[in-house]
Amino acid sequence: MRKTDHRRIARAICCHLGLDGEISNALIKGSIQPDLEREQFERHHSGRDATILSRLRSARTQHLKQNDSQAARSLGYALHFVQDKCSPGASFSGHDELERELARSRNWDYSLTYSPSCNIRRYRDVVDTVRGIEASADIDAIKEKAVTTSFLLAEAVLSTYPPPNDLHEQVRQIRRQHFTTAIPGACALGGVAATLVFFGVRILLMGLLTTATAGCAWFLAAITFCCVVRSLAGSDTEYNDSRHELAWFEVKLPSDIE
Repeated sequence: MRKTDHRRIARAICCHLGLDGEISNALIKGSIQPDLEREQFERHHSGRDATILSRLRSARTQHLKQNDSQAARSLGYALHFVQDKCSPGASFSGHDELERELARSRNWDYSLTYSPSCNIRRYRDVVDTVRGIEASADIDAIKEKAVTTSFLLAEAVLSTYPPPNDLHEQVRQIRRQHFTTAIPGACALGGVAATLVFFGVRILLMGLLTTATAGCAWFLAAITFCCVVRSLAGSDTEYNDSRHELAWFEVKLPSDIE
């Protein structure tokens, strides 16, 4: 999308949520900022899910701290990539013409976002919404998806609502699984990797069996173990999302599951 369309959707969001003044300006400026950083973000239409989710979390955090201008700017930044993700990237042969046609279009329907069945509340819903966006080459489909998704995500970030009643119980189950399954599994694989490194170094240095070489082998094995465990344990997506879920609602862990 061109900056014209990003601004168009941002203004509609401001009208829908009753944002004005400094907050409205921040959202609009944030929605076009990635286009001003084109060298940093060459690909806008794909591969930006991590950036989108990170900015949405940042916007939510700032909103909860009542830093609404910063929240709006981060939100606009995230929505830019959300909207670009709704259409094919530059590799699509008709990309430029598609963007020109979108910019010329005037019949944008903002009433598409008012279905209560589509409300997003949980962070998990935000993740599924972002990752579920599929690009389309149809003008009407692009506009519908870009507008609807942007409105729903904006409402999720800037609205105030209570956490789900079952949030603590779900987090408790996820943490139990993480510490009883993911961590031991990571330690086991880390131990195997460390053992291979240790004996591999000893074999390579067979002719130099000194205290120093033995220490070097132990050191490299320990580093390998730590790296493997940290990498595997840190890749537990469900556990990481549960932590973001708590932050999304500004909820602290109960003492029995900390």
